[in-house]
Amino acid sequence: MRTAIFFIIGIIYQANLFAQDIHFSQYWENPVLLNPGFTGTDKAKIRVNSVHRNQWGSLGNIFMTSALAGDFKLDGNGKLSSFGIGTYVMYDKAASGSLSRFSAGTSLASSVRIGKNKYLSLGIQFSYNQNAIRFGNSTWDAQYDHEFDASRSSNENLSVSGKNFFDAGAGFVFYKNGNSRDFNSKNDNSFQFGISAFHLNQPDIGIYGTDKMKIRYNGF
Repeated sequence: MRTAIFFIIGIIYQANLFAQDIHFSQYWENPVLLNPGFTGTDKAKIRVNSVHRNQWGSLGNIFMTSALAGDFKLDGNGKLSSFGIGTYVMYDKAASGSLSRFSAGTSLASSVRIGKNKYLSLGIQFSYNQNAIRFGNSTWDAQYDHEFDASRSSNENLSVSGKNFFDAGAGFVFYKNGNSRDFNSKNDNSFQFGISAFHLNQPDIGIYGTDKMKIRYNGF
């Protein structure tokens, strides 16, 4: 029944989708990338997360993504408020390393208590990014004459091989700390929800020509 409902909603609601971002299926393992508002919200003072995705290994590990992030909490006005500072690095490669993206960013957040064990956190995030193409493993139609000949010219303009750009995002998180450190415990009554927006400056990521990223909204 649930599957049928989602299918009907998908048919009724039509929207344009843009495949533009690196993502992980276990997104909760890297909260700073999920929402900048998560920065400094852990019960511990310091939190470190790492994620690695290796896709279609039987084809020679041509799709691989790794990320490392950390954030820590700074005490504010007693237990009423706190501040968080975080940072992350992420690297993604595809097509035997021919296409890659490197990203390094930092996030800042402010969290205030609005009830018993209930908090609202607002965060912002800035990052430096680099898209790159490596042509060493590429082949071109001009190099084929019944069979491939690496000595033949590609007749391609390969003078540009990368694009650097800055990105910005923001988000808020409303959360309640439960009775234990284990969010999955049946005795725990924690909850979290929030909304974030990425690519607020709509950066141009095109290596050849203009290709502006759309603003991506994320709710959980």
